[in-house]
Amino acid sequence: ILLAGLSILPMLALLLFLSYQQRAQEMRETGERTQVLARVVAAQQTQILAQTRQLMSGLALSPQGYAGELLGERCGSRLAALLDAFPIYHQVFFALPDGEVRCAARALRKPVNIADREYFRRALATHAFTLSGVIFGRDSKVYTVAAAQPLLDPAGKALGVLVASVDLNWIGDTLRSAALPENTVVSLVDGSGTILARFPGTGSYLGKKVPDLEFFRSAIADGVSRPAESTDGDGLERFVS
Repeated sequence: ILLAGLSILPMLALLLFLSYQQRAQEMRETGERTQVLARVVAAQQTQILAQTRQLMSGLALSPQGYAGELLGERCGSRLAALLDAFPIYHQVFFALPDGEVRCAARALRKPVNIADREYFRRALATHAFTLSGVIFGRDSKVYTVAAAQPLLDPAGKALGVLVASVDLNWIGDTLRSAALPENTVVSLVDGSGTILARFPGTGSYLGKKVPDLEFFRSAIADGVSRPAESTDGDGLERFVS
């Protein structure tokens, strides 16, 4: 049986897939358990993103001082200190208005430009805090949610954009603490059906599509909890909630 719990991140739906062998009664109980788990994950992600917004908005209250440091020699050390204080982030970096990443808390492997990222363009256009959907890092090679806060000068001109990449590993921590049935496998999946993470372990599944993709898409559109026979030969049934 493959069981899914629905959690919404900004601009994107995330699904938790749980697979294990059960009988009909246990299937019903597991469906209810997964709905509870999905609500827990949704509540936690809401709290994390709200805290991120509060933190970055606070930094923007005195943009000249903070942006001055990010435009100076202390840029990397300031961001490293921020990352140390908030380990929920995988990376924190400062990008200039042209999209060039000027500095980052974690050393970059090569120069990075984010001018084409939708969340970055939206942050510059609106001069407001912005969240991305789940994105794949060009340098980090991991899936995160980007929180972007533009820093403005007194005249309202953007000096750059501070970006914090929210690590998705916290979801795995939540699942580890959940009372899940034996042999359960949990996958974090984006709205297109691509596997972003897998617990326990990612293995060779990262970046691949979930089995029975048409059912997956139909379940997202319907927004209901229901089982369906697998069409990929794995002999599993699936719940989406």
